[in-house]
Amino acid sequence: MARGGRRAGAGRKASGKVAMLVRVSPKVRGAIEREAQRSGRSLSAQAEAILLEAALERSRGERKSRALAYLITQAGKVMEAAARNEGADFDWQSSRFDVEALQAAIMRLLERMGPQGAVERSRYAQYPTPADLGRTAAEKLAKNITSRLTPRSLP
Repeated sequence: MARGGRRAGAGRKASGKVAMLVRVSPKVRGAIEREAQRSGRSLSAQAEAILLEAALERSRGERKSRALAYLITQAGKVMEAAARNEGADFDWQSSRFDVEALQAAIMRLLERMGPQGAVERSRYAQYPTPADLGRTAAEKLAKNITSRLTPRSLP
């Protein structure tokens, strides 16, 4: 006589994966389906591959940014220690000397760690020179920072 409950061997086999509902436009689904057909994968496997690649790419970019931020922090700490040895305070926000020293340290780090040789032709239509792209990025960041600061949040 049958006793109810789960039958041995019945049901979906464990795959080590979890379900995740994602809503996308028909256009996105179509693009993923076409790519899945080209690569011989299921729609689910193709979507997973795209998500994984995007996550890994973002992670690589974040690691590079964190490494640069770490180097800048360490340069500041070296300068703070040098200032303490002289009985002074290192303050790049109020001392023109200190900000130029920090700028020189950052530039030297980038020169030593970046690619060597001549600057290649710009890959950016809007920014024909490195200075154009750098200036635009700095201005956008400065505008964002100053628009978020209130008089009480200023140092």
